[in-house]
Amino acid sequence: MKSEEPGEHETTELDRLRARLAETEAALRRQQDLVQLISDTASAGILTFDLEGRMVSANSWAEEFLGLTRDEITGRTYNDPRWHLTDLEGCAFPDEDLPFVQVLATEKPVPDVCLGVDWPDGRRVFLSVNTAPMVDPAGHTVGVLCVFKDITEQIASQQQLEASETRYRNLFNSMQDAFSLQEIIHDEHGNACDYRFLEVNPAFEALTGIPADQWIGRTVKEVLPATEPHWIQLCGEVARTGFPTRVEHYSKAFDRYYEVLAYRPAPNQCAALSTDVTDRKHAEESLLQKSRLDATATLAGGVAHDLNNLMVGVLGNADLLRRMLSHNSEAIAMLSQIADAGQQAGRLAQQLLSFSRPIQPKTEIVDLAAAIDETLRTQHRSIPPRITVERTAVASLWKIEADPSQMVQVLMNLCLNAAEAIDGNGKIQIHAENAHAPDDVPRQQPDLPPGRYVLLSVHDNGHGLDPAVRDRIFEPFFSTKQQGRGLGLAAAHGIVKSHGGAIVVSSQPNNGTTFDVYLPATDEAPVTKDVDADAALRGTETILLIDDELMVLRIVSNILGSLGYTILTADSGKAAVQVANEYDGTIHAAFLDLGMPVMGGKETFPLLRQARPEMKIIICSGYDQKGDVEALLAAGAEAFVSKPFTVEDLIPPMRAALDG
Repeated sequence: MKSEEPGEHETTELDRLRARLAETEAALRRQQDLVQLISDTASAGILTFDLEGRMVSANSWAEEFLGLTRDEITGRTYNDPRWHLTDLEGCAFPDEDLPFVQVLATEKPVPDVCLGVDWPDGRRVFLSVNTAPMVDPAGHTVGVLCVFKDITEQIASQQQLEASETRYRNLFNSMQDAFSLQEIIHDEHGNACDYRFLEVNPAFEALTGIPADQWIGRTVKEVLPATEPHWIQLCGEVARTGFPTRVEHYSKAFDRYYEVLAYRPAPNQCAALSTDVTDRKHAEESLLQKSRLDATATLAGGVAHDLNNLMVGVLGNADLLRRMLSHNSEAIAMLSQIADAGQQAGRLAQQLLSFSRPIQPKTEIVDLAAAIDETLRTQHRSIPPRITVERTAVASLWKIEADPSQMVQVLMNLCLNAAEAIDGNGKIQIHAENAHAPDDVPRQQPDLPPGRYVLLSVHDNGHGLDPAVRDRIFEPFFSTKQQGRGLGLAAAHGIVKSHGGAIVVSSQPNNGTTFDVYLPATDEAPVTKDVDADAALRGTETILLIDDELMVLRIVSNILGSLGYTILTADSGKAAVQVANEYDGTIHAAFLDLGMPVMGGKETFPLLRQARPEMKIIICSGYDQKGDVEALLAAGAEAFVSKPFTVEDLIPPMRAALDG
């Protein structure tokens, strides 16, 4: 074995060391190249600073961002005055809070500092800066590494999002519609059984009267245990299908109607815009009720108008027969009964007309005790036989000035209301007496003028009224009865008020109810009609009768003809004007019906006045058509006669006009 020379071993070892050093240097260069490659291809700026704050190196992204070459960057400081550092609001960034300063002060990394840079050309960019100390092998800080990224677009997006959120929140808080957001809760079968409130706006708080903190995070059944199932079904269906829905529902908890627009903003959620439509709903119901009443009123008016014309025939023929059979007492008695029935039918027609539209009241001096007796005699079938009616009155009851048919309506409405308040057998007590205001008038009527009144009391022994019902008893359309219209007591109240009186109701549950009606008393005596005084009714003048009902024309012609008058007839307004223009003689007076078709009395009146200025015109109708009676009286009509009429109703106003 050949031995090595002493120098050969050292040479070989040196070569190995040199080779290893070369390999290490090559690996280091590769590592440096890799670091440089990473630095140059990074989508962020990378800078290094010495301890004095001077830039030592920069990657390509930083050079491009700063607009400087690597040589131009070297030596610049972190707070170079050529770029102005600010916070996100645009205020100068405090030097002591700059990331470089913070790293040197703490010798710890300072992550994610957001700051703005105002460039000399007016541009502003925003950066996210991460800094860390650079240390040597001994652990001493020898510099600062800074990695920054351009977040201008993110900041702009964030600012836009915040602005949008602010606009949304302002809209959310100021919108008039109540908004609520709910998540649906399901039972074990997957059906919606409740929902939890996630958000409500101030309008929702105002609508419900419940603050937001009592809604949010709680379910509707927790807040309102009696919530109707249709609210939960609505939200559950919208959340399930995703189809927007608009509904109107009633909430028993709030006793209000709401219009709700519901939609699905996210899975298993339902958002709702709610509007209180209670007033509109009541207005619609009132309008619908009014439309029904108007239709009924039109029907009632038509029926009453025809009934009045028929009663003219009945009363007129009865009057003619009475005159022809004046010596037959038995016939006269029967004819008087026919006339009484006809007049009663006429009063029923007047009640129909008072329902259909306001009528011109025909006041006269009325004995209320006699009126009560007559009403009970003719209307007793309206009260169920299971109910006993007792009537009492003081002997010296004062008289009142009133419309007899309206007094009948008041009494019957009160009696029918009393009958409906009685379950099973019962009693209605009607009493009339004299009273003085204010001594005999309850405190509920402080505005009733002092003076004398006739008090009509109607008492029943029914179930009585609780205070809430009693306070609303005279409101139109208010009724506690399933089939009630709520019109009877309102009509009675209106009639009594129009006569200058008042109604007072007193009641306690299970103790019956009493209605006290106060009507102004009068000293005048009732006018007694002498039906046999034919001499005062006779005449020789020429009279023009104008009515579209041929039966009325025939009957009135026969009556007036039998009393000596010359009669001309016209069955329309147009025919009447033609007669007035073409008749050669004098026409002393005309009876003009207002309810004719095509050319009514209102349109005919001025044409008759033009053709015959001296002719006296008396207007007739079963009702006051939209104030026509008052208008025509003001325009020169002599008098108004209401149908159905008798000879005693018809001729005296005509004679007064002719003889005046």
